[in-house]
Formats: sequence, structure tokens, C-alpha cells
Amino acid sequence: MSYIALYRKYRPQNFDDVVGQDHIIKALRNQVINNKVAHAYLFCGSRGTGKTTTARIFAKAINCLNPVNGSPCGKCEVCKALSHGEQFDIIEIDAASNNGVDDARALRESVRFLPVIGKKKVFIIDEVHMLSTSAFNALLKTIEEPPEHVVFILGTTEIQKIPSTILSRLMRFDFHLLAVSEIEQIIKKILDNDKVVFENDAVNMVARAAEGSVRDALSVLDACLAYNPGNLTVSSVVDVLGIVGRDRVLEIIENIIDNNLKSMLLSLDNLLVSGKSPLVMCKELMSCLCDLMVVETLGSSSKNMLQFDDAVFSKYEKIAKKSGKNILLKIIDSLGNLEAELRLSVQPKIVLEMALFKAVNAVNKEENISNNPGSTMTEKKKDDIKDKNYLGQILHFLRESGKMQLFSAFSEVGSLEKVNDFLVGTGSIITKNIIDSKKAEIFGVLKDLKIKDIIINVEKNKKDLAEVSELKKLFGEAFEEEE
Repeated sequence: MSYIALYRKYRPQNFDDVVGQDHIIKALRNQVINNKVAHAYLFCGSRGTGKTTTARIFAKAINCLNPVNGSPCGKCEVCKALSHGEQFDIIEIDAASNNGVDDARALRESVRFLPVIGKKKVFIIDEVHMLSTSAFNALLKTIEEPPEHVVFILGTTEIQKIPSTILSRLMRFDFHLLAVSEIEQIIKKILDNDKVVFENDAVNMVARAAEGSVRDALSVLDACLAYNPGNLTVSSVVDVLGIVGRDRVLEIIENIIDNNLKSMLLSLDNLLVSGKSPLVMCKELMSCLCDLMVVETLGSSSKNMLQFDDAVFSKYEKIAKKSGKNILLKIIDSLGNLEAELRLSVQPKIVLEMALFKAVNAVNKEENISNNPGSTMTEKKKDDIKDKNYLGQILHFLRESGKMQLFSAFSEVGSLEKVNDFLVGTGSIITKNIIDSKKAEIFGVLKDLKIKDIIINVEKNKKDLAEVSELKKLFGEAFEEEE
């Protein structure tokens, strides 16, 4: 037998198996038990929350000869027939591909026929918002007053597209996105049933990636088990999803908080070189920052809310205490529009780097104000920061003043160390000559740092005659090749 996807294999067959929609299941059960089934329903909500599945179970329960607590018994002749594909009385229609007025007229004609084996003929119309205005108008009277043997169940993810004239004739139920803990329970139950070894952190990552959708969670789980059969690990989930991983993201955030520009750049570069998407990194940074805000605000009581184990929560708690609410808000504000910018940018790597530099600068300013509310920064604090991070000060100045060629050149410098009144660093001959030819542009910041000059030593085996020739064309006499 061919392989069946997990979300199909483990699709709930009765109301007891449906998770996270208790407010809907209770109402539908009571209608079946009390024999007060309405003529038309609307199931709306996000994808993968169980709309179509619940509609199928409800359709079976309506026709079941011996329903058990409002659920189909699965044993009577009608349930068996419906389970084996003989669904003459449950008709599913895809409104996305049958959205014309002629399709609506055909449906209107078919409601006249009596059910074959059940009590009711149930029409499940999925993605009903795709119907045209003419099709909605053609169905209006039929949905309002269908024959007694007909029940309509309409499903949609975009309720705002359905005309109010249709909405007023339906009994509406809103399906909610599931909590991470609820999705985790479903995943663990499936893994136990299939005898798959798993790590709790890996299950949590899959559940969070689903963003409330059970179907998305099981699709991700399917991919992870295809990548690493019989074993669900954190590393396999990271590889399949292309995500960065919580520890790596927290490392970048901690470097921002510590004003450690060099370590932040190295961490970021390692992730980008390994193929991580800037857009995915942005989403994970924002997610971790929001979790840190929750931890900082609620303290230990946030542990259950975030569904973290002890080891993970202690990391978040440590960083949250170190940063404080104001600094976290500054970082979040700095990255607020980053996702939109990355989607539109042709150079997402540069956009991400600039946003993180901006975040470091925002944290730096916040720390300065915190140290001396009456002043932007004490002289001692200024000297401390300059001594620790000359390269960061220069990069910040270049970025703010828009001197991007020099900014790129200094980004290639490994480090700058103060020797007497000079800054000494290493770089390629390209880097050296760009900096030397444009040194006048940073005279102001060098004076502020109390530095007389910058000396860039050429690293061995870095000379490239072709590039040197190109630089001569660009800079002319201002360029002198290192002997």
C-alpha cells in the first residue's frame, strides 16, 4: 500500500479525537443528541484547524443510526458505508474550482434528490469564499430554505469575502488556532503510536513552526521523519526547516545587549555562510525577543506560558535580567520594519546587517542614558566604550554618514588595536588602499577618539594584481600599491 501522509492517516474520525475546538464540538454534539440540527452552518477559521474534518464527522453523526454522545458510532450500516467511501449522502464540493453560476444552479438542482442510505443529504462546500457574486446569489434562496432532508456546511478561511446576505442565513462557528502545548500532545501521540524516538525540544520546535495549524505541524513532522526516519531530533528539525536554532539566535541577541559588535558580526556571518535565510533569521530574532519580553515582564510565572523546559528557561531568564525591558524594547523597535524591508530588498544580507548595527547603537544609547539620566553619557563611560570598541565606533559613524564604501572596507578589517595614539589593524591590500585614500573622511571621528592615525598592515598572500590594477583605475594617483 502507498504511503499516506500523517495528516491524512491520523485525521480524527469522531468528536472525541478533535483537539482544541471544545466550544464547537460541544454545540454540535448537543444538536445531534437533541435532534435539533440546523439547515446551514458556516465553519470559519485559519487553515489546518479542523474545519473540513469536523464537517465530515458532523455529517456522519447526523446520519448515524446510533450516535454515541453525539458522535458517529462507526458500527452501524450507515457509518460503515460512509467510512468505505460510499458517501452518496455526503457531497463535498470545492468552491475554488466550481465557483460559477452554472455550478451553483447544478447544486440547486441536486438538492431535490432524497438521501440514499442516511437521514440527511449533507453538502460540504469548502473554500466557499471563492464563489462568484452570481453564484452566491443563485444559492441564496436555497441556503435560506433548503428541503428538510438537506444540510449545508460551508467552510472558509476568509469570512470577510462572504456576502452578509449569506452570513445572516448560517449558524457560524469560529475555529481557533491551537496552542503549542495542544499540538505537542498530538505530535507525541503520533510518534508513540509509530514507535518513533523523539527529543522534547524537537517536538516543541515542530509545534511552534506550525503556528497553530495541526495540518502544518504534521506536514513538517512528515518532512523531518523523511529526513531522519525513526528519530526526531533537534538537528533534523533545524536542517529541514532551515531555521537558525534558539541558541544561535540568543547568542546574537546577547552580543547586541553586550555591545559586542565583533562577536555579533562573526555569529551572523557564520549563519549566513551556512545558508540560513535572512528573512527566517529575522522572524526568529523577533520571536525570541518577544519571548524575552514575556520572561522579563512575568518572571518565573512565564515558564508555563512559553512551554519552556528548565534549561531553556534559565537561558531566557539570564538574558532578560541582564537586558531589562527598555533595552529589549529598543532592539525590537530597531528591528520592527526589518521583515518588510527584507521581502523587498535585492540585498537582504546588507539590510539585516544594517538593522543589527542599528540595534547595537540603540542599546548603546539606552545604556548611556541609564548611566546618567541628566546627560547622554559621562566622559568616563565614553572613554570605556571607545577603548573597548574602536572598530564599532568607526563603523557606526560611517553607517550614519552614509559612507558605504569605507564602511565595507572597515567591515573587512579583522580588529583595531590601540598602540600609543595609533590604531593598528590588518586587512587585504584592497582594504588598505581604500582606507588610506579616503582617510580624510573619518578625520572627525578619529579626533573624537583621540587617535592620530590608522595603520592597516597587509595580510600575507592577499595581493591580487588584477584587483590592484582595478583600484588604480578607480583611485588614480591616490592609490599606491604596497611594496
